[in-house]
Amino acid sequence: MNGRPLLHPNRLPTGFTFVELVIVLALLTSVMGVAVPVALDWMDARRIHDATDSVAGKLLEASADAMWMGSPHAFEYSGQSNSYRSVEMNTEAVNGSQNGPLEVRGGWNPLPDSLRLYADGRPDTSARYFRVVFDVHGRSRVPGVVVAGADMHRVIRISPLSGFPSVVEN
Repeated sequence: MNGRPLLHPNRLPTGFTFVELVIVLALLTSVMGVAVPVALDWMDARRIHDATDSVAGKLLEASADAMWMGSPHAFEYSGQSNSYRSVEMNTEAVNGSQNGPLEVRGGWNPLPDSLRLYADGRPDTSARYFRVVFDVHGRSRVPGVVVAGADMHRVIRISPLSGFPSVVEN
């Protein structure tokens, strides 16, 4: 014997060739090129849906608290901190002779950095503050709020009769 292993004559060589590996990697890259943008779009849409549900809940809380407690309540949004909250208003603040809430109903709820809120459906790129005031009947003069992202948005309409918010599907 010369020290070399004998190959079995009916046995094929095992393993992958370089060409086979390159083909598999090209296919995986193609699949990932399609899947990643779809997943990112889905995550953005989910983020907007979650934020819309949360904002609509806080608007409903302000409307219901105004009716339940018999005093005006407000939904406030601060563009500087990109957050919102519900507050109980005193009558003077609603009429304009005093500026400020009577009682804060919880702390500020932050929005994701990629989202912004706008009143009346009029997007404005500047950092701003707005307040949606609900009277003792739970109604508001503001027709709605928009939750906007980079390339999509959702509208929350406030019923003029009941004051209850509802999400308008795009």
